[in-house]
Amino acid sequence: MKGTSEMTPVMTSGDDDLFDFGDRAEFGFFFESPATQHLYYLLPYIRATKHRSVMVFSASAHYLSLLRQAFADIKFVSCGKDLAETRKLFNRYSVIMFSNGYPWFVRDVQPVLPQEILLVRVIHGSGHKFCEDAGYYAGNVYAWDALVVLGRKDLDQFYEFYKLPREQRQYHDVIHLKRGDQKDFLMVQSGNLRINQYFLSRVPQGLIRERFPFVDPEKKTVLVMFTHPTNANRTVDTYSGLTFFVDLLNAMDGVEDYNFLFNLHPELVKNHDLLQSLMDVCGRKAIPVGYEMFVSDYLVMMNMADALIVDQTSAVFDFLHFNKPVVFLDNRDEYHGEIAWDDTHHPFWSYRNGPVVSPSNRDSFEDILASVFHEDTYVEVRERSLEYSSPKRVITAELVMSSLLTHPKVASNGVAAPGIQQAINRAMQRHKAGELGEAEKLYRQILKVDPRHPYALHFLGLIAHQVGKDHIAEDLITKAITIKPDFPEAYNSLGLAFAQMDRLEEAVVSYEKSIALVPDNYETHHNLGDVYLKQEHLEDAVSSFQKALEIKPDYAEAHCKLGSAFQKLGQLEDAAAGYNQAIALRPDFPEAHNCLGLLQLLSGDFQNGWQNYFWRWKVFLTPRDYKKPLWDGSEFKGKTIFVYPEQGLGDVIQFARYLPLVAASGGRVVFEAPEPLWRLFQDTFSEYELLKPGEIPQQFDCHAPLMDIARLMKTTLESIPNTVPYLRSSPGHEKQWANRLHTGNGFRLGIAWAGKPSNTNDHNRSIEASLLRPLTEIPGVSVFSFQVGRNGEATENFGDKITDIAPHLTDFAHTAAAMNNMDLIISADTSVVHLAGALGQDVWTLLPFLPDWRWLLERDDSPWYPTMRLFRQNKRGDWVTIIERVCEALMEHLRNTQD
Repeated sequence: MKGTSEMTPVMTSGDDDLFDFGDRAEFGFFFESPATQHLYYLLPYIRATKHRSVMVFSASAHYLSLLRQAFADIKFVSCGKDLAETRKLFNRYSVIMFSNGYPWFVRDVQPVLPQEILLVRVIHGSGHKFCEDAGYYAGNVYAWDALVVLGRKDLDQFYEFYKLPREQRQYHDVIHLKRGDQKDFLMVQSGNLRINQYFLSRVPQGLIRERFPFVDPEKKTVLVMFTHPTNANRTVDTYSGLTFFVDLLNAMDGVEDYNFLFNLHPELVKNHDLLQSLMDVCGRKAIPVGYEMFVSDYLVMMNMADALIVDQTSAVFDFLHFNKPVVFLDNRDEYHGEIAWDDTHHPFWSYRNGPVVSPSNRDSFEDILASVFHEDTYVEVRERSLEYSSPKRVITAELVMSSLLTHPKVASNGVAAPGIQQAINRAMQRHKAGELGEAEKLYRQILKVDPRHPYALHFLGLIAHQVGKDHIAEDLITKAITIKPDFPEAYNSLGLAFAQMDRLEEAVVSYEKSIALVPDNYETHHNLGDVYLKQEHLEDAVSSFQKALEIKPDYAEAHCKLGSAFQKLGQLEDAAAGYNQAIALRPDFPEAHNCLGLLQLLSGDFQNGWQNYFWRWKVFLTPRDYKKPLWDGSEFKGKTIFVYPEQGLGDVIQFARYLPLVAASGGRVVFEAPEPLWRLFQDTFSEYELLKPGEIPQQFDCHAPLMDIARLMKTTLESIPNTVPYLRSSPGHEKQWANRLHTGNGFRLGIAWAGKPSNTNDHNRSIEASLLRPLTEIPGVSVFSFQVGRNGEATENFGDKITDIAPHLTDFAHTAAAMNNMDLIISADTSVVHLAGALGQDVWTLLPFLPDWRWLLERDDSPWYPTMRLFRQNKRGDWVTIIERVCEALMEHLRNTQD
């Protein structure tokens, strides 16, 4: 069974609540006497069924009597190891669930059971035994059809035992695998249902203390638990810390300062010598003490206790949820000094997450016990242990069991509602595989049979969203919610559709409803944060992303989005940390690299910034496929390079400065110029062959996107080619505009206030036109509007105090000629300022609180444009203060000019 080929994930499903659990299957439950502890892990599943009967192997009449007293709602059936009788009992069921498993069952019972029975094992706290005792656990795959585990720790141990590489491991609620014999195997990651149910109905401390009247309320209470010693694979010397603990009590002087509760396995209770030795020392030391067997729920004792003393038993993972100190007994003296916790994700990590008492340090036991109450230095270790051992999401017993019904063995026997249910399963598989057309057909077939099937409606709506038909998605998902109001996944999907339609407030409401139903769904918290980010509700966005990361710390997308929120808040170090963490989790994460690159460029780190910004080609740009190599920056004498634009007109103007440098590499340059820049570039770059958009050179040897040339030429902050002007307007055009502008007397000021609304950052960079009105009221200044695309807006806001020349600016050749007849250009961050800077004109650029990367930080000049002056917002959205500063600067400029 060793090797990677024997256990390969083929499909995952996180939609476990799709399966409507009911009376479709007969569930049987099994545990072996006297391991009552194992029964507690089956209880949530037993109580989710109609029959509630449990088979107890090798149980005495007295033991059964105790069980029936403690669990009056469950029928217990005793059976021995008679194969015929066992098979007869098991034949009553379609699904049989075991808590832990035993070699005799794998060896003797399983071979004689009908093949149609689904055998499910519930595993908990297997610890190092999973890997050390191969014989004890060898039947996990080939004897069982399904495995229910508490958390990632158990999954990792399973994967490690079967040598499954980390890159093939999966961590989901429901995981479908193929065994080495190509038979289906199902794993369900349930979370600790037992703990979850306990906390939902937690008994008040006052009532708990009434159960233990001997406990002195003025003293600290210590719960002591031991691994029972009678299992064939264990011995008293090897596994039980009881005798060692008795020795410690004998040697301890201040033992009467504590209350002691002992939760003892029935086998220990039956061992009168061990029990008597414990009772003797407690009596001699006058210790307030009580003990119970496992037939009582020891979670109540954990709730009451202030600390736990334990040897190697999985009960410690239940105690972790109470976040109280733990002291470990090591009677074998294997662990000395501090415990190394470099990697709690290692599958073989021990149970220990607190101080260890061994024979070598037994004299320090009293000091160790006192210190855990006063210092408790292992809090962080316990939190890490809990995070790894149990997932934060705990799904219900009904959902776990309904997930088991997705196993093909059950479905093929007609138990799991053949017809609609099997169609849903097949549709989901197609959907998850990206076969949307096939999935849609199946969902529609289901709706023909049951038009009110909420899951078919929901998933059909989700497909509509995925193909961009969000109005249809809204209708379908809303119908699903009307039928099933408690449908968290549907609310999340509806939020996605609303967000895509830019109905952000409605998206927030939908996500909040989903979170109210399932508070620990990290994806919904992330989606809500994404909407807050779009709304510029940045503190709320940070909070949502952080909640997603509390639930799933390795969620790379949330780290990246958290970085974006921090960046918009101006917290750049936190932003960089978010991007870097996302990249550490997913080294090939394009969005994180792109965001980090833009932040590095903004900070002036061009060397790293260009490299990370190159990832934009995997984020929002589609590379051109010319079957020719991309230019690598080397000389290309005697060859032809095809250079083309990639983004906005401002970007083309800014990076056009590199064309002469490319030509200096020795070859022929062919450049594709955007239509609005065509005539201007003809006037400037007459020595190059210019093409219009959509044209391709008849022959070229390599090609390069214009904005990649800065990276290829290793441009730094100090080496930016910034000689201006590097664009020139036609003298004939300038003369025409001089005649057209003869009415403009005195100082000529050109203004623009907005970019294209389609730009994702336009809401941040554009300015409300009316805010610029003070500029039009300065004496001696003639103001001209360069604001293209906003017909009538200039006159509406400024009246006769401005001359609107925008209708005549039909391309950038005209705009450049008009600019060269101005004394100053003042504009928001649009292509206007790039053109003015490239022409060498005086230009003042008005920047938002967090500007575009090219304007850098905390400077009022631009290394890209020597004739440019920058005015920055001091706080987000405050354009009024900027305009006041600009007016003051302009009046001072006029005075200096007159002088």
